[in-house]
Amino acid sequence: MPFVLILVLACVLNGRKIMANVVLADSHSIYRLGLKTYLKSTTYNVIGEAGSFAELHDVLEEKPCDVLFYDCYLPYGELLDSLLRLKALQPNMKIILVTYTQFFHINQERIRKIIDGVCLRTCEFNDVLKTLSSFDKSHDAMIA
Repeated sequence: MPFVLILVLACVLNGRKIMANVVLADSHSIYRLGLKTYLKSTTYNVIGEAGSFAELHDVLEEKPCDVLFYDCYLPYGELLDSLLRLKALQPNMKIILVTYTQFFHINQERIRKIIDGVCLRTCEFNDVLKTLSSFDKSHDAMIA
C-alpha cells in the first residue's frame, strides 16, 4: 500500500513525532482497516476515514488533513468533479489516488494535475515508507 508527498509537522502525539495527518477514503472497509492498522505502527496519524464521497466531505470539513488516500471508485462522486471539490475544500492537501491499474485514470491530464500520487491496490506494505520518504525528493509519486 502506498502514499504521498508528506508535509512534516512539528507536533508530538504520545511521544511520537507525527509526519502527517492522513484521511482514508475507500469504499472497501477491509482496505481502510489494513492501511489504518499499518499506519498506526508508523509516524503517520490517521485522523479520519470515509466509505463514500458524502462521508469524506463531512470529515474534511471538520478536520484538516495533509494526505488523503482517495478510492477512484468512491461512491457518490464522479472522479474529476470530486477531486476538484476536494482541492477547493483543502487546497494544500496531498491526494493519493487508490486504483487497481496505473494506466486507467492517471493518464488523463486533468486528473494528473490534481493528484499527487497513485496507490496501486497490489502494492506491498513494506513499500509504504520508501514511497513516503521519496516524496521529500520528488513531486510526482507513482506507487507500484
